[in-house]
Amino acid sequence: MLKIRQYVFWLVLCCIITGRASSADDSVDSSPSESPPEGRIAKSDTYSKPEYDPGTSSLELQGRLAIVTGGASGIGRSVAMVLARENVTVIVADINETGGEQTIKYLKMLSSHLRHRAIYVDVRNSTSVEFLIQCIELQYINMTISIVVNSAGILHEITPVVNLTDNTFDNVISTNLKGTFLVTKEAVKHMLARNVTGAAIVNIASILGKGGFPGLSAYTASKGGVVAFTKAIAVELATKGIR
Repeated sequence: MLKIRQYVFWLVLCCIITGRASSADDSVDSSPSESPPEGRIAKSDTYSKPEYDPGTSSLELQGRLAIVTGGASGIGRSVAMVLARENVTVIVADINETGGEQTIKYLKMLSSHLRHRAIYVDVRNSTSVEFLIQCIELQYINMTISIVVNSAGILHEITPVVNLTDNTFDNVISTNLKGTFLVTKEAVKHMLARNVTGAAIVNIASILGKGGFPGLSAYTASKGGVVAFTKAIAVELATKGIR
């Protein structure tokens, strides 16, 4: 009990000291009657952070058309939102239609003037991926795909390799690695046919793909494959305006 009281005493004392230090820092600001020194902003009760201007783009990506697989949730959704904020028209490609539509609502809050769309796709299936690209080409006749983010992926439960089923292994590899391959393949066909330059393909991998993790053999194998695949494609497409 004594130790607890001593701990509380020192904790309170530290809080008091910290509070006084903060007050002291505030006191060195210019008085209300003085103009703030050049380069400093005077404090104001009415000051508010400037709102984002949807007509600007810090990354100079405005006007582009992007595909984000796995955009219905997680990393994919976050990437889609950043692109929308940068005035990029985003195609949310996901097997989760409900989540995809929810992402579109978020994107329209960021850039309502753009035609963002959610399109169903099963990245494991070549026919589904081909249909995705065809839909985009029909619905965005005056635009070309110049950004692709392969974010669709799944993670299996930690399982010893002796207990890992063929079905689980195949599903993870098909989604994470084969899906990245299929979407990249069809997107590159589209880009080359239209002489797209300055295009970018981003494949989401994982540090586990380089170091491994016990019990996640299928996942680490899939992400390791994504890393190697990305390196090979980068060299292959380097002279074609696609990175």
